[in-house]
Amino acid sequence: MTAVSPERSRYSWITELFRLGTRMARGTLEQVLQQMVEHVVTEFGAISGTLTLADEDARTLTIVAGVGPSARFLGQVTPYGQCIMGTVAAEGQPLLLSGDLSTDPRVVE
Repeated sequence: MTAVSPERSRYSWITELFRLGTRMARGTLEQVLQQMVEHVVTEFGAISGTLTLADEDARTLTIVAGVGPSARFLGQVTPYGQCIMGTVAAEGQPLLLSGDLSTDPRVVE
């Protein structure tokens, strides 16, 4: 897959996501989740990304798929309110991150 180029229409990305969904229908849940995160990371031109599933009863998030450096956290369970993704889950508000996060205390936790 290649990153989205400026000349590509915004609908072609959606079409590719639909095609990906059709191909994934034949895979295991783990394969589907991994392919989803790979597609999103590629299309956004990112180097890393994870997909988490929430357990609302236990108030935890589990990383179920990952690409790049983030893949090493596969299987990690994070309580709501802890780290960046736990804070987002607890507050229920989106958060856009960019730049150097190495000094962000939510990353170091």
